[in-house]
Amino acid sequence: MTAGPFSPETVWQADQDQFLAEEFGDTMLVYHRSSGDTHFLSFLPADALKSVVQQPANMIDLHAHLMKMYDFSEEDLPIQLVQDAIGQLDETGLICPIRCSGNQTSGAN
Repeated sequence: MTAGPFSPETVWQADQDQFLAEEFGDTMLVYHRSSGDTHFLSFLPADALKSVVQQPANMIDLHAHLMKMYDFSEEDLPIQLVQDAIGQLDETGLICPIRCSGNQTSGAN
């Protein structure tokens, strides 16, 4: 389900209708309807997913948003961690680039 190689400018989106999520503290259990798989997400991928459901974003903007949300510096939250979270979410099919086809659509209203 991966979108393949992506750049920092790739804009990511998620369609909340494609999954069911239940939060447990700073973690999230997510059932992906299309694949039938269930995923356990730590706080960073969970918050990245919630963010792109609300507003599609590229990795740079998502990194800035998460740093502000957590009140972290770049040292506290290296962009590589956000890139890893995006990669994990892409592999699960929970997010996809704007250019993707299929059931995924922008979660922005």
